Amino acid sequence: MQEEQKSEQTEVLREEIDTLRETLSEISDQKEELFQKRSGLGKNISELIAKIKQLKEERNALTDQVKAAKEKRSKITAELREKIDQHKKLIADKKDLPKPTGKDPRFLKKQIESIEYKIQTEAPSWEKEQKLMKTLRELKKEYNASAASHKAYEASGALGSAISQLKRQADALHAEIQQKAKSSQEKHEQLLKLSAQVDELKKQEGEVFEQIGEKKAEIAEKARPLDEKRKKLHAQAELGRQQSERQKRKKLSELRAEVEMKIKNKQKLTTQDLLILQSAPEE
Repeated sequence: MQEEQKSEQTEVLREEIDTLRETLSEISDQKEELFQKRSGLGKNISELIAKIKQLKEERNALTDQVKAAKEKRSKITAELREKIDQHKKLIADKKDLPKPTGKDPRFLKKQIESIEYKIQTEAPSWEKEQKLMKTLRELKKEYNASAASHKAYEASGALGSAISQLKRQADALHAEIQQKAKSSQEKHEQLLKLSAQVDELKKQEGEVFEQIGEKKAEIAEKARPLDEKRKKLHAQAELGRQQSERQKRKKLSELRAEVEMKIKNKQKLTTQDLLILQSAPEE
């Protein structure tokens, strides 16, 4: 009856150990899933941080380009104002110039040079020389008026071209500034969005870390009674082994006593009797 009770206790203990093992295995699997989840979150966070770093570099580069373009535009705007002021002054000064004759100053200059050469080389009469001198004075007067007017018109045209070119440069820079400022703002908004995602993932990572800690605590909690029950089962098994060994030794001792009695009575020994004598230890 006592042996049956011990056997039942051992069976119950084995079932309890199996149940605890299954529970620990389930918790361990859950913990492993949490580790994988945390690893995935960490990978996502690292990837997002790399993107944020890249976006920051691109945004800062665009910001620097916008700053440089604004500085360049400011210089062009200042130069443009200066050219416009010069153009206005030139237009005002042109009003005070004598009206042009419509003749090309280069043509007038050639005529002047021709008359001067004639006076120097032909030795005209006094009357003819006076006529030539009069014509020469008129041509020089006409030339001065035409040259001044022509020069003013050329300067006005050059300033007008320069002003147009500066305006085109300023407009192009303005468009560039607008486009790059927009791109910089878009990258900044993307950066903020990704930063918010990183914060959320870090929050999730922290929660998973806490859950892993809880699972570790559960494993430690379940492992203690499992170790105790294993030790208890091992102790019971050892006790059973020792008890079985004692019973075996007792049985062998009894059989040996019977064989020795046969020897004493000079009875014939069987093969089994001889085996008993060989296996049984001396008491």
